Amino acid sequence: MSNDDQPAHYGFDYWLKIIASIGKFETGGKRAPYKPLLLLWLIGRVVNGEGGVVTFREAQGELRELLSPHRVGASAPKPEHPYVYLGTTSEIWSVRDSAGNDIGKMSRPLHGKSQPALADVSFLKDEATGVLATRFVTALGEPELRDAIVNELLKAESTLNNGILLCTQHHRLFDAGALGLRAVSGKRKILVSQRLQAGDDLVSLSGQEIRPPQRGYDPPAEEHVEWHYENLFAQPERQLA
Repeated sequence: MSNDDQPAHYGFDYWLKIIASIGKFETGGKRAPYKPLLLLWLIGRVVNGEGGVVTFREAQGELRELLSPHRVGASAPKPEHPYVYLGTTSEIWSVRDSAGNDIGKMSRPLHGKSQPALADVSFLKDEATGVLATRFVTALGEPELRDAIVNELLKAESTLNNGILLCTQHHRLFDAGALGLRAVSGKRKILVSQRLQAGDDLVSLSGQEIRPPQRGYDPPAEEHVEWHYENLFAQPERQLA
């Protein structure tokens, strides 16, 4: 079904069924969460006002950092795989070259002759642009539906207990150690580093509790929160007056 041929009504059931249909790479009896993680990252971009279009050149570095902690098998995750393969769910995502050709259907080999055009990463950097379907972006504009979509992605991969959904700006600050978390009495409190020259909007986050997941889902695991604090967060944190 193409993006233009979708039915007129796009409610909860329709989108949750599409999310549930996303195939997942499996090796050694383990299922990789790479495509769900990519989609969560894309949703974060939309929420942050960055739109639903992103080139592979733009996405590659951030996706590598995002996927690396979730390695399945001996090889490190390759950002090009979920970036292109998510396009098999065309109701949500498509990846095309500058001429408008569907890259996932090209004949260049990846690991064999039947695989898509992923062997040449330089080609993807020069040509590949991914686009979220317009109707999916519209659906993300409805907070309740967006929350349901995010929770469906998390439910499908319940081992993602060291992940939080952030916009691109806060994701970068978190990875750089400018923002962090602490586990306090079962809650997850936001930390802002004193080393960050921040505006009032960021400073005001200090000490706030992160938005908890919906009932039935776990917050980021305490051991992962503490690892980030001890190894990445630029201590000390700001204290509000």
